[in-house]
Amino acid sequence: KKERRLRRASKTRAMIREQGVARLTVHRNDPSLGIFPIRGMYMEAIDRAQKHIWMTNAYFIPDRAFRRALLDAARRGVDVQVILPQYSNHPLTDMLAHGTWDELLAAVVRVFLYRHFMVHAKTCTIDGAWTTVGTANLDRWSMLGNYEINVEVRSEHVAARMERLFMLDKENCLEVDAELWERRPALQKLGERTLRSLSPLL
Repeated sequence: KKERRLRRASKTRAMIREQGVARLTVHRNDPSLGIFPIRGMYMEAIDRAQKHIWMTNAYFIPDRAFRRALLDAARRGVDVQVILPQYSNHPLTDMLAHGTWDELLAAVVRVFLYRHFMVHAKTCTIDGAWTTVGTANLDRWSMLGNYEINVEVRSEHVAARMERLFMLDKENCLEVDAELWERRPALQKLGERTLRSLSPLL
């Protein structure tokens, strides 16, 4: 028995050396208590980013401060990439999301559209060291209204796995071309501008 325990301990130490120890923090939005830490978790991680920010989200209508954080990151040379569904199950949400793309694309934030299937993932990995996975979308209801839960993971091993998954998902994506997007129909642009006034409610 003692030998088995020693072998098990040796294997555990070897795994820790190989993969590192993950530090986990659970963040829970709870409207009944008036606590909404998930948005702050995202903002702090984005503000610290130095190399890359790769996120996947189902409903992407970030508020002005959140967009500014992504834009600031892109302007200081961070590789910011976002995977979104090409078509979600909420067309109105899609149009609201489209209204945020102009300024993101202008700042060289790369937007990829996941084809054929609705992507429901809510993940983000930053700088090969930080990851979050959870239930929160990047819209006002998830950030400041709904019950949501996200796990924050500080681990190079976990981040590397999430990066591989992100690259795999990109194989099923179309990248939004900034010049082609600018040439979309004028009626579509008008609809997006009109709907932007509703974004604080969604």
